[in-house]
Amino acid sequence: MCGIAGSIRHRLDIPLLIKDLYHRGPDEQATFEDGTLQLHHHRLSILDAAGGRQPMHLEHLTIIFNGEIYNHLDVRKKHGLDCKTNSDTETILKAYAKLGSACLDDLGGMFALAIYDRQKNELFIARDRAGKKPLYYFMYGYYK
Repeated sequence: MCGIAGSIRHRLDIPLLIKDLYHRGPDEQATFEDGTLQLHHHRLSILDAAGGRQPMHLEHLTIIFNGEIYNHLDVRKKHGLDCKTNSDTETILKAYAKLGSACLDDLGGMFALAIYDRQKNELFIARDRAGKKPLYYFMYGYYK
């Protein structure tokens, strides 16, 4: 079970996050920053220990993901996704690059994720339909 956290226009206390989330992902901790956006990932390696590092990047997209996509190999085949790793994270990222948010229709499993698009300056967040992997967010005011 991994742990993810993110923030826009509020600096995360990374040392505190590492301390508080360590039990969720002792294998690796990493943070991605772009301007005022931060995405932080604590990894517990289950699938593809070498190829599933996060945050994962594809061109202008960056993902942090917690969960498991049980049918990710089927999603690759269905959409002709050319993946370099065995990681379900890469499957999600490539499916999102090809299909946008509609990629969620094909994902079977439990997950919470955030995908940042640097070109559009947009953050997409989602969780599995059953809420097995919860996703909490807080928004103060409205920013465009």
